[in-house]
Amino acid sequence: MAAAIVLARPAARILRAPPIVAVLVVLSLGAIAAATLTPIAAIDREPGAARTCDLSNLAVLPIAELPTLDDRSLNVVLFVPLGIATGLVPLSRRRWTLALAMACLPFAIEATQLAVPVLNRGCESGDVVDNLTGLVAGYVAGYTGGVALRRIRA
Repeated sequence: MAAAIVLARPAARILRAPPIVAVLVVLSLGAIAAATLTPIAAIDREPGAARTCDLSNLAVLPIAELPTLDDRSLNVVLFVPLGIATGLVPLSRRRWTLALAMACLPFAIEATQLAVPVLNRGCESGDVVDNLTGLVAGYVAGYTGGVALRRIRA
């Protein structure tokens, strides 16, 4: 939280966004890093076994399954705040640059999980799909909320 407050002002300047939006971006990125890039307990894998990425799941999580607290629903929910923050950044080239960078983030996370064995993380295409689903849902909510707020103020 302290890092988000310290980084909020420079992030707000870079994004040309209100400080609260910058705080949400920084907090979201911190939560995502903590949830996806911290090592977990050793998994059943033979020493020296080849690391691969499970590409078998490309299906979007059905809405009915979101209330179920499991890996898939949590992967969706984890990216919603970042999507909201991205949707609240004022419409400009900066917003589109941020949106593109955030859309690349799930791919970078899975590549890191695959490339860094000490994390003991699995690389899965389903995680990318779920993360992008949360990002898009959050973006739509943030954009819609931002439009509504501007109309109320006007």
